[in-house]
Amino acid sequence: MSLMWEQTEDGFGENSVNESLKRMMSISDPDEAIDDLLLFLGEKCFCERTYIFEKTDHGTFSNTYEWCAEGIIPQKDLLQEEPLETIQWWWDLFENDRPVIIRDLEDIKDVYPQLYAGLKPQEITTLVTAPISLNGNLVGFLGVDNPEVNQVDSIARLLSGIGYFVAFVIERRNLNRRLEYSSYHDQLTGAKNRHAYSEFIEKFHWDKSMGVVFCDVSELKQTNDTMGHIQGDKLITFWYENLKTVFSSDIIYRIGGDEFVVFCENWLKKDFYKAISALQKIVYNNVSHLAVGSAWGDLEQNIQELINQAERGMYLDKANYYNQQNPFTGEKRDRRQNRRATLNLSGSGDKESEFAKFLQSNHFDPVVFFKSVSMSDYYLYIGDMQSGLFYISDEMKDHFGFQSNIVSNLLEAWQKRIDDQEEVAIYKMDMDMLMRGEKDVHDLRYRIKDKNGNDVWVHSHGRAKWNDDRSELLFIAGGVSRQEQNFIVDAVTNFPKEYAAMLKIREMQDKNNTLTIIGFTLNNFSEINELRGRHAADIFLRKISKKLTQNFDSKIVFYRLDGMRFIGIVLPDCAEEPEKLIKEIKEVIARVYYGNNIMVQVPCSVGIIYDAGEESLPQDILVNMVTLLAQAKQAPEKEYMVHSRQDSYSQRTRAQLTMELSKDVLNGFKNFRVVVQPVVSTEKGEIASGEVLLRWNFEGKDISPTVFIPMLEKSRLILPVGRWVLEQAIRTCHRTNAFLANFRLAVNISYYQILDATFLPFIKEMLQKYNLSGNQLILEITETHYDETPLKVREFVENCRKMGIEVAIDDFGDGYSSLAFLIKYPATIVKLDRSLINEMVSSQENINFISSIVYACHKFGKKVCAEGVENREEFEILKDSGCDLIQGYYFYKPLELKDFYSLLIGDTM
Repeated sequence: MSLMWEQTEDGFGENSVNESLKRMMSISDPDEAIDDLLLFLGEKCFCERTYIFEKTDHGTFSNTYEWCAEGIIPQKDLLQEEPLETIQWWWDLFENDRPVIIRDLEDIKDVYPQLYAGLKPQEITTLVTAPISLNGNLVGFLGVDNPEVNQVDSIARLLSGIGYFVAFVIERRNLNRRLEYSSYHDQLTGAKNRHAYSEFIEKFHWDKSMGVVFCDVSELKQTNDTMGHIQGDKLITFWYENLKTVFSSDIIYRIGGDEFVVFCENWLKKDFYKAISALQKIVYNNVSHLAVGSAWGDLEQNIQELINQAERGMYLDKANYYNQQNPFTGEKRDRRQNRRATLNLSGSGDKESEFAKFLQSNHFDPVVFFKSVSMSDYYLYIGDMQSGLFYISDEMKDHFGFQSNIVSNLLEAWQKRIDDQEEVAIYKMDMDMLMRGEKDVHDLRYRIKDKNGNDVWVHSHGRAKWNDDRSELLFIAGGVSRQEQNFIVDAVTNFPKEYAAMLKIREMQDKNNTLTIIGFTLNNFSEINELRGRHAADIFLRKISKKLTQNFDSKIVFYRLDGMRFIGIVLPDCAEEPEKLIKEIKEVIARVYYGNNIMVQVPCSVGIIYDAGEESLPQDILVNMVTLLAQAKQAPEKEYMVHSRQDSYSQRTRAQLTMELSKDVLNGFKNFRVVVQPVVSTEKGEIASGEVLLRWNFEGKDISPTVFIPMLEKSRLILPVGRWVLEQAIRTCHRTNAFLANFRLAVNISYYQILDATFLPFIKEMLQKYNLSGNQLILEITETHYDETPLKVREFVENCRKMGIEVAIDDFGDGYSSLAFLIKYPATIVKLDRSLINEMVSSQENINFISSIVYACHKFGKKVCAEGVENREEFEILKDSGCDLIQGYYFYKPLELKDFYSLLIGDTM
C-alpha cells in the first residue's frame, strides 16, 4: 500500500506530526505503515533518502527500511550488521533524546574517519537522524539524507516528534513476527515444525533435484523414562544443533517427538552425499545416537515416495545400531546405558522367546520382511549349515553374479570372489574360528569382485547359531554392506584413509592398548607434481607406500589423511622404540626420493604423539597431529616434533573455544572483527595496498589466529567466517574508494574455500553488490593449497583472473620450495615469509638468495612482497634487492578500521 501525502502549510510543525501519525496508525500492516511513513518524510523533507536502522541482537545495527527518491541508488543491502562503534557519538546523543545533524559531511572527515568512510560512498552531504526508543530503551534511529540545509533543524524536530510512535509500530511488527514464527517453528529447538513441513510438501514442485534426510533420535523414550524429560529435551536439542552444523536451519524440520527431516532442494548430488558423510562422522563420534536415512531424487519423482525411502533407510540404520556387535567378544556393542530389550531377539535361552511368541500370535510374511531389509547396497544371506544351502537376497545374487538365490556352500563361493591373497587368509581364518565355535560373530571389511570383475569394498558381518551343547553348527545369518572405496582406502597409496584411522584409534582405546602415533608429511610434492606430472607423482607415491608397507608390515599400520599428510599407528606387539621407527621411516622415504633423483634437504617432516590416552577423541588426536606436522614443517632443522600437552590448549579448553566460535558465528559473527595492515611501495615509501586480517575476541582478550584459525578449519566454520571476512574486505575497499580511488586489499583464502564450489559465485556476487572491480581484490593462498589439489587450485586461479582478481603466494620460504617451482606457480605476487627475512641479515649468501628470488620473480612477471619487516636494516637490504612491496611493523602494524581510515584520509589531505 502506498499513499501520496499532501503538503501542509505549517512546514514541519505539529500538524505534520499529527498527519504522519494519523496515517501511520490507520494502516494495519506494520511494514506497510513504516514504508508509507518513509514515503511521507521523503516527499515532505525534499530529501533523497529516508530510512530506519535498528539495533540487532548481535550488538550491531542494520538498515531495515528505506525509501529512495527517483534516480537514487538504494543502500539498505550494503548497510547490514554495522559495528556500533562507527556511530558511537550518535548513540551517545540518542541516549539523551537528542538528534544528530550533519550540515556538511566534510566537517566530520578528520574527527570521525570511519563514519565518514561509510557515508561518503552514499554521496551524502547533509543528514538528520533521531532516536527511536521504546520503554526507555534505544532500539534504533530514523533518518533522512541530503535535505535542504536550511531545513535541517525543523526536520530534526519532526523526526524527534514521531520517533516514539515508530517504536510502537516496530513493537507491533515484532509481536506479529513472533506469532508467525511460533506457528511455523518448534518451541524447543527452533527447527521448523510439522505445520511448516506439511505446507512445504503441499507447495513443493520439482525444479532441479532433491535430497531428503530422515533422522530419528535413538533411545529418546528410554532417556525420558530413566533420566527425565529435561534430559530428553537436551538430547533432542543436542542433535538439532549437530544437524545445523551440516545443514542450514531453514531446511530442517522437526516432524515428531524424535524425528527430523531435512530437505536439500536444488543441491548437487555430490554435495548432498558429502553432507551425509559429515553427519555420519558426527554420529559415530558421539555416545548418543542419531539414526540417519537418506534418499536422492531427480525431476518428477513423487516427494512423498522420496521421504518414505529416506525413512526406510533410517529404520535400517536404527536396526543396525540396536544390533551392533563387538567383533572380538561377539557381544552387543551397546553404547546405550542401562538398556533393557523389550523383545528377546537373540533366539537363545527360552525356546518360547518373545520373538517366537510374536511370530506365533501375529501375521508374519518372511519374504516381505527379507526384502524390506534388503535394500540398496545392503545384501542379506541365511544358511543351514547342516545341508550347506544358503538363501541370498536378490540384490546379492544380481550384483555378485550368482545364478540363483539358493547357493550351495556360500562361504566357499564367496571366498573365491576375494582376489587379494592376504585378505583371503584373513577371511579364511575368521571363518575357521567361527566353524570351531571360538566365536559366534563374523565382522570383516575387505575387497571382493562383483559380477563385472570390479573390486568392491564391503563390510561383511554375520552371527552363528549352535545347538544346545554346541556340538553342531546349525545356522548362519548376516549381511554384506557395500562401502565407498574412496571413503575408506586411498586409491593411490592403498593406505586406509582418515575415517579408518579413527576406527583403529577407537579400537585400540577400547582395548586399553598403548597408543603411539607417528605422523609425517612429504615435502616438495607440489614441485614433483608440477615438474614431472601427475602420473609420475602418483607412481612416486606408490613406491613410498609400498616400501613403508614392506618394511613395517608387522610394526605399523599406515593411513593417509589429506594431501601429503600420513600417520602410522604403532601396533601393540611392536617391540622397537618409537625413536628408532622414526629414523627408519625417514630413511625409507629418503631412499625413494634420492632413488628418483629428487634431491631435497628434508624429504619429510615428522611428528609423534606418545600415549594419546583413552580420554582423547580420535578426531582430536588427528587434529593434534595435523598441527604438529605443520610445526614440524616450519622447523626443518629438527629430527621430529613431539606433541606436548603443555604446549597446546587442553582438550577441554579447545572444546570450549570451538563451542564459543560456533556460537559467535551463529550470532552474526559476534566478537569477530577485521583489521588492516598497510603494505608500502618500496620505491615511493607510500601505502600501496593492505591486507585484511581476522581477529576474534574471547572473554575480553584477542585469541591468537594460530589458535582459532585451525579450529575454524577443522570444524569447517571457516566457510561462513571466510565469506564474512571477504565481504568485510570488499566493503572496506568500497568505502576507501570514496577518498582514495582504486585502493587494493588482500584476503587470505582457506584450502576449504577453494574446494567450495559456491565460493567463486559468492565472490562475484559480493563484487557486484558493492560495485567493486575485481582488480581491487587480491586473494592469498599458500603452497600447501597447491600440494593438496593442484588442478583445483589452477582452476580457482584461472577463474579469479577472469574476474580481474590477482592471486598471491603467501608464506613463501618455508625451506622446501624451489625457484623452478616458484616461477611456474599460478600467481602474480609472491610474499616472502618472515623466516626468510630473519635469516637474510645473517650473511651475504642469504642476501644473495633473496636477490635471486626477486630477480627470478621479476623475469616471470611476478611482484615480490616481503612480510614481517621490522627494522631499517632489513628494509634497506630488501630495497636494494629490488623487492617491490614491504609489509611489517617497520612501517605499520595491523590497524583497527577507524585508525586505518584515519591514516588513509591523512595521506589524501
